[in-house]
Amino acid sequence: MQRGQRGQRRLRKLRRDRDQVSNTNDLATRSADLLRSPVSAFLWWCLPLALGVLAQPLGLPYRATASVWTLSFAWMATGCFLNARRCHRIHCLISGPAFLAGAVGAGMLAMGAFGTNSHALSYVISSTFAVVMASFVPEIFWRKYF
Repeated sequence: MQRGQRGQRRLRKLRRDRDQVSNTNDLATRSADLLRSPVSAFLWWCLPLALGVLAQPLGLPYRATASVWTLSFAWMATGCFLNARRCHRIHCLISGPAFLAGAVGAGMLAMGAFGTNSHALSYVISSTFAVVMASFVPEIFWRKYF
């Protein structure tokens, strides 16, 4: 009887220690999240998005607009890759490659790889942001950090 009780106490202590470590790790990863700082969130994601959106109504040539979107997507992809590495956020693990694919697609359009189909850039932008928005779904139904 004594032996069983000691084993149960030891198991409870191990579980408590494990829970304490995981809570400490969660706090550390959350504090490393670039989205928690308004300045870094603005610099990594809001500013490039605003530049991309503003490039279209400025009347820039098609290839110039595609080039602005290429740089914007590449910048946001870099922010997501850095954030995924820093805090292990699931959204960034998915959206980083999505932004990179968007940068490649927009870059190919900027180089004239597919001609100048007026809707092609809109398709690249829309599909990139659709995947990025969908990357929040695992955080809603599962968890935010891995």
